[in-house]
Amino acid sequence: MTIDRSINLKNLKYLIAGLLAIAAAVVCLNVFFIASLKNAMNQEADEYLGEISEHIAAMINERVENGFQTLRTTARSLHLFDSEEEMQSYLQVVGEENNFSRITFIDPEGNGYASDGESIDTSNEGIRKAMRGEENVSDVFVAADGKTSVFYSVPVYENDDSVAGVLAGTSSVETLKSFLDVESFGGEGFSQIVDYDGNYVVQSDNKNAVKGYDNHFTMIENNGTLEGGKTIGQVREAMAANERGTFRFDNRNDGVTRIANYISLAVPDWYLFSIVPLSVVSAQTQVTIDFAIAISCVMIALFIVVLFLLYRNYRKSNERLETLAFVDPVTGGMSRLKFEMEAEKLIRAADPNVYAMVSLDIQKFKLINDSFGSKAGDRTLRYIAQVLEHEIRHGELSARISGDTFSLLLKNAPAEELGMRLDRIAEKINGFNLKEKSKYILPVVQGVYIVDDPALSMIVIQDRAGVARKSNKTNSGKLVSRVFYSDVERIRMVREKEITDKMERALENHEFVVYLQPKYELEHDTIAGAEALVRWDDPEKGMIPPNEFIPVLERNGYIVELDLYVFEAVCGMLRHWLDKGQKPVPISVNLSRVHLKDSAFLMRFREVWEKYDIPADLLEIELTETLVFENMETLIHIIDEIHKIGFTCSLDDFGSGYSSLNMLKDVPVDVLKLDRAFFLGDMGERGKRVIEGVIDISRRLQMGTVAEGVENIPQVEFLRQARCNMVQGFVFSKPVPMTEFEKLAFGRPAGEDWEGEP
Repeated sequence: MTIDRSINLKNLKYLIAGLLAIAAAVVCLNVFFIASLKNAMNQEADEYLGEISEHIAAMINERVENGFQTLRTTARSLHLFDSEEEMQSYLQVVGEENNFSRITFIDPEGNGYASDGESIDTSNEGIRKAMRGEENVSDVFVAADGKTSVFYSVPVYENDDSVAGVLAGTSSVETLKSFLDVESFGGEGFSQIVDYDGNYVVQSDNKNAVKGYDNHFTMIENNGTLEGGKTIGQVREAMAANERGTFRFDNRNDGVTRIANYISLAVPDWYLFSIVPLSVVSAQTQVTIDFAIAISCVMIALFIVVLFLLYRNYRKSNERLETLAFVDPVTGGMSRLKFEMEAEKLIRAADPNVYAMVSLDIQKFKLINDSFGSKAGDRTLRYIAQVLEHEIRHGELSARISGDTFSLLLKNAPAEELGMRLDRIAEKINGFNLKEKSKYILPVVQGVYIVDDPALSMIVIQDRAGVARKSNKTNSGKLVSRVFYSDVERIRMVREKEITDKMERALENHEFVVYLQPKYELEHDTIAGAEALVRWDDPEKGMIPPNEFIPVLERNGYIVELDLYVFEAVCGMLRHWLDKGQKPVPISVNLSRVHLKDSAFLMRFREVWEKYDIPADLLEIELTETLVFENMETLIHIIDEIHKIGFTCSLDDFGSGYSSLNMLKDVPVDVLKLDRAFFLGDMGERGKRVIEGVIDISRRLQMGTVAEGVENIPQVEFLRQARCNMVQGFVFSKPVPMTEFEKLAFGRPAGEDWEGEP
C-alpha cells in the first residue's frame, strides 16, 4: 500500500509537474501569441492606415496633375486669340470650370494678363522657373480673396519650342480639403498636408487634430514624444529621400497615442500625414489581450478554448477595423472609400461602355434637417441608402459620398432603358413620407457618365458624373432631372466638321448675310462710314454668331473665300446706292491673316472692285494689329499695294495685344481703330490720358481715329473733347441689316430691288 501510495504520489507529482509544464507552456505560448498578435494587429493597423493614406495621396496627385493638364491644354490654345479681351474671357471660363480663382498669362517681359483683370506679382520663383521651362507649384501664399493658395505654373511655347511666356493658375488649397475628409475609422482618422519643414499647407478640421499650431513637427515636439527612439530629424531624412513610413507618438496633454503615416506627394516638398488615435484601432485588440491573459492565469487547463477565443476575437477585431474604414456611419452602407475601391476593381475588369457612373443629389434635403431635426435627416438618408441597395443588381454598387450626395455604379443600358430605371429609383426615394399627412417631394438631380475609358482614375470618372450633375439647369419643380456627361472637345470637333461640310453650300446659297455697324463722325454728328460684318443665317439652325464659325474658317482656310464674298457684297451694295442716287458712305471690310499666305491675293479683290466700277475711296481694308507682329515687311508691302489701288487702309484692334506706339511710325495706315478694351469699365484719369495721347499722335501722323466698343454718352463726350474722329459702338447702333442701315444713314431705304447678295 505504501509502495502504491508512493507511486501514486510520484505519479501525482509527475502529473502536477506535467500539468505545470503544460500550464507553463500554455502561458508561454499565450504570452508569445499575445505579443505576436499585438505586433500583427499593430502591423495590420499600420497597413490599413498606409492604404488609406496612399489612396488619399493618389487623389491629391491626380488633382494636381489635372491642374497642370488644364494649364498645358489652355497654353496650347492661347495663340488662337487675337485680343487680350478674348484671351481674358477664355481664361476666366477655364478658371471657373477647373477650380482656378484666377488664370494669368505672363509674357517674357513680366507683364501679366489675369482672367479677373487684376494685377499680380509676376516676380515669384515659380513663374521664373516656368520661364525656364519647368512646370511647378509655388509655395503657399494668401491670395487677394483671402484664401490660402498656390500657383500652378507651366511654360507657354512658341512654334519653335521656345518659351513665349508662362500660364499660371491660382488655386485655393481648400480645393484639396475634400480629399482629406475621406471617411476613415468612423471619422476618427484624419489627414493633413505639410511641407518639408513641417508647416501646414492644408490643415484638417477633424476633432482629433491638435489646434493652435502652424507647424506639424512643432506640435509633436511641444506635446509629446515619438516611440521607439525615433526623432523628428529621422522622419525628415526619410521624407527628403521620398520614403514613406509610419511612427507612433504619445501626446502628454491628452494621454493619447497616435499612429502617423507619411507619404510624399507629387508637388515637391509636400507630404501627406494621415493620423488616427491608436485606441481606435487597438481598442478591441486590447480587450482581447486582457481577456486572454485572465483566462490563461485562471484556466490553464482550458488553453485550447483560450486559443479559440483569441482567434475568434482576432477575427472580430479584423471586422471592427473593416467596419471603421469601410462602413458609412450614417447609412450603415458602403463608405466612400470602400465604394471607390470596389468600383475601381469592377471598372478596370470591364470593357468600355459596360458601366455607368451616376452622381445623385437630393435637392432641398436641408428642409428635413431644418424642419424635423438631424435625426429625421439621418433616418431619411438611411432610407435612401436602403432604396439604392435594393435597386442595384449583381456587379453594381451604391454608396453615400457626402452629405446628401450618393454615387451609383450601374450596368450600362440603352439611354431610354437606363433613364426609366433612374426615374424609378427617384420615385422610390420619394416614398419616404407616403404615410405622412403633409407630403412633399425631394427633387432628385442625376449626373450620368458612361465609362467609355476604364483606364481613367476614379477621381476623373466621378468628377465627370459630378460635372454632369452640377451642369443640370432644368431641375426646378421636377421630381427627377438628369444630364449625361458630354465630351466638350468631341462636340466641338463634330461642330467644326459640320461647319466645314456646310461651308461651300452656304456660300453658294448666299446664307452669309452682311450687316453694317455705323461709324458716327463726332464733329458733325452724322454717319460717316460703316464696318461690314458677316452673319450666317443657317436654314436649319437659324442665325449662327461669328465667334462660332469664323475661327473654324480661319483654321480650314475657307475664310479667304468668305472675305472675298463679303467684299463683293459690299461692292454690290455701294453700286446699288450710287445707281439709286444716294451719296454712299465709305465701308470697311476685314481682311484675315490667312490672305498673307498668297502674295497675289489683292488681284482678286481688284477684279471684283473693277467689276462694280465704284470709287476706290469708298472702300477701306481693315487689318488686325496682330498682323504687325507676324511679318512687318510683308504687311507694309500689302498696305502699299492697297494704296496703289486707291483703297484706304485701317489698323484694327489697336491696344488689344502688344500694341506699341513705335510701330505707328512704320505702318502707313490711314485710320487707327482704338480697341474696345480702352473703354471697358471706368477708364480712369490715367486711361483717359493714354487715349488722348494716342489720338494726338495719330492726328500728328495724319491718321484718322475710330473708337470701337463705345457704350455710353460720357465716353462719347470725352472722345469728342479728345478730338477723336469717329465712334463705333452700341451707344449709337449695333450691327444692323442693310435696309436698317439705309434708314439710319439716308432716312429711308435706297430701294427694294437689292437683296444684299454678291
